[in-house]
Amino acid sequence: MNLEEFIYKTNKAKNVDLLFEDFETAMGELGFDRLLLALMNDHPALKKEAEHGVIKNYPDDWVNYYLAQGYDEIDPVRTLSFSRTGTYTWDEITGSKTLTSKQRLMFNQAEEAKLFNGVGVALHGGGGAVAALGAASSEKGIDLSQPVLDKVNLMSYQFYTCFWRLMESDISIIRQNLLSDREQEILKWCAKGYTKIAISERLNLSVHTVDSHVRNCMRKLDSKNITSTVVKAINLGFIHI
Repeated sequence: MNLEEFIYKTNKAKNVDLLFEDFETAMGELGFDRLLLALMNDHPALKKEAEHGVIKNYPDDWVNYYLAQGYDEIDPVRTLSFSRTGTYTWDEITGSKTLTSKQRLMFNQAEEAKLFNGVGVALHGGGGAVAALGAASSEKGIDLSQPVLDKVNLMSYQFYTCFWRLMESDISIIRQNLLSDREQEILKWCAKGYTKIAISERLNLSVHTVDSHVRNCMRKLDSKNITSTVVKAINLGFIHI
């Protein structure tokens, strides 16, 4: 798949799962059949916290073992994403004399898990967001020449851009459909410290009606009290103070 076709197909993806399928196909043609996207820090614009493997097809047993060993805390493929641009190879990293014994053990065990020819791609988004794309092959000996690494870099950035766009679209749909205008208005006054009685007087509603709207908001946002409901509504962009 050439870059133009990849960009066209990923721009047409209807959701993140379909986007990842297109990415899997394109990267698979280059020999990379193991992929993992890690959000290195919080992505507040996407309402996503930092997470290793937010979307992936790495073997679950390896990912579970990796996290249990705390490798996500010391993995240079991850940490380099904050300071590097472009694509870097595991061979480049393991050739460094600064690796600790635990880091070298991690790379050796990755090979035992049949993760070969590994690369990392540093991805930088809006508002200081940082992500890392890990790619590897279940077979040894794939092409890691500079033109291939450059193509991996470009496709990874396209994937991350489309991932960002789709996540923003999902948030927009939630915002539009979850809370009614009246519910948002009442939560706004709750956020400003108004009691239900004061809100009812201000909006010319009965206290019972205000209480009913508040309870609906709590149910829709899966909250146990008005404080957490207001916090969630602010974080999701329903209300602004």
